[in-house]
Amino acid sequence: MASSLVTCAWLKEQLQQTQKPNLVVLDGTFYLPAAKRDADKEYLERHIEGAVRFDIDVVADKTTTLPHMLPSAEQFAEQVGKMGINNDTHVVVYDNNEKFGLYSAGRVWWMFKVFGHASVSIVDGGLPKWLSEGYPTVSGPPTPVATATYKAVYNPALVRDLTQMLDNYASKKEIVVDGRPKGRFDGTAPEPNPRIPSGHILDTTSLPFMELLDPQSKTLKEKLALQQEFNKVGVDFSKPVVVTCGGAVVAPLLAFAAHLLGKDTPPVYDGSWADWVVNAPKDTMHIGVKGEDLK
Repeated sequence: MASSLVTCAWLKEQLQQTQKPNLVVLDGTFYLPAAKRDADKEYLERHIEGAVRFDIDVVADKTTTLPHMLPSAEQFAEQVGKMGINNDTHVVVYDNNEKFGLYSAGRVWWMFKVFGHASVSIVDGGLPKWLSEGYPTVSGPPTPVATATYKAVYNPALVRDLTQMLDNYASKKEIVVDGRPKGRFDGTAPEPNPRIPSGHILDTTSLPFMELLDPQSKTLKEKLALQQEFNKVGVDFSKPVVVTCGGAVVAPLLAFAAHLLGKDTPPVYDGSWADWVVNAPKDTMHIGVKGEDLK
């Protein structure tokens, strides 16, 4: 079984092999609207050779108003099959976030795990690290690939919905950890969606996802440092953990870090704050500022 976290050097070596491994590289870049960047356009301008575009807003449930929610197993199987991925493929995902190095790749990793994929890895540091090490990229559309047969098997243990989160709010069986920046958690900074206020589910622990990343190298911190970040906020994994954020884009990075530490992979609240703030009782949350009120 390949490592869940791989280096740029390892990926470069795999791509140079004469006997090509059953490996598919995915560009899982996602930008919040405020960034005013087009991940599809940037992919066409520059990507790792052979990489296929994986858009979390496309491989998503289109029947809900919540952003990039998990699709059905059937939809996931059809869409990743068209990317040339079968159940034995080693999926390697990166994203392009110069500020953090890792951002949305964690969600792509988690999605594959939810649907039962055995071999999926994240490139540590993503495309920024790849470029900093002087490795080449290509431009243009991807080379067409033959559609593969894929069987997706949904694993409910890795997912939480509103009903389950409300039950947990009453029972406190699982520690809820929120991966958003502290200002959004505290309610002092607005959410990316200006129509909803910031804030948090009451009795939730804040662990901003960027605390897991080395600010210089833009790679994940070493395991001891990762453990220390969880310890700092009182999460020692003696109780089950569930992770959340604004829209379940960065929460999976917390789940990924726990996985690297050898813990049971925490489930992700797929609707996250975008769901809770609209649909949960108001007395279950701390409400902060709303972007449209700050204009």
